[in-house]
Amino acid sequence: MTEQIVNKKKRLKTEKLTFVEYCDSLKDKQKEPFEEHTPLDKLFNAIADATGKHPGSVRRWYYGTAKPGKLEMQAMATLLKSDVATLFPCES
Repeated sequence: MTEQIVNKKKRLKTEKLTFVEYCDSLKDKQKEPFEEHTPLDKLFNAIADATGKHPGSVRRWYYGTAKPGKLEMQAMATLLKSDVATLFPCES
């Protein structure tokens, strides 16, 4: 599932986007017919799996009400094929 989100044919170049920008780029995309989740929900679930956190925690990171720890940031950077400094420029 993770690979489907990150490696679509029209994949975004995540190496240039922050975490919030990447999520915003998925926000308007609709779910496919007969699918349960939107691409943004799938991303949150994939990040939750990669970090061992709850999808609600990932949403709080996105909305800025909480900040991920260094280990979570590194796991997200690995998943999104980017680096921590790019995904979280204010944390560097």
